[in-house]
Amino acid sequence: MTGMTVRPARPDDAEELTRLREVMLRAIGEDPDADGGSWRAECVRRVAVGLEDSIVAVVAERPTGGLAACAAATVYAMLPGPRNPTGLTAYLYSVVTDEDARRLGLARRCVVGVMEELAARGVNRVELHASDEGAPLYRDLGFTNPEWQAMTWRAGSDPLG
Repeated sequence: MTGMTVRPARPDDAEELTRLREVMLRAIGEDPDADGGSWRAECVRRVAVGLEDSIVAVVAERPTGGLAACAAATVYAMLPGPRNPTGLTAYLYSVVTDEDARRLGLARRCVVGVMEELAARGVNRVELHASDEGAPLYRDLGFTNPEWQAMTWRAGSDPLG
């Protein structure tokens, strides 16, 4: 499969980016239809709006149309500190390649494209959650495990236990 074009995502890519997000969710064992699929319309809307502002995404476009791979990150501001004087931080997510286009380096090219754009915007810190399959790529690109323990809270859990 040759002739892929790697380029910044545009708002009109929102539906294809949402489709690729579904591919990623299935790959990590999530059921994209668990809520009846109602998340999809909101995802398309947020991607289209976010690409104008806080979302950085790079895609690999097939020569016949449609996307084969993508990587996206959302930029947000945290309080500055000595390790991140701008406070700008990004969360990298939705790094995914369609099955028929894997092992061509497309995910790597998309992630590198996102990282270059983040650096150009002054983002000093990028965080992510890696699958076992994706972890070697991220390590190769310079990602490390933090000194602190990452934790997640989800709405609906009882904070008083």
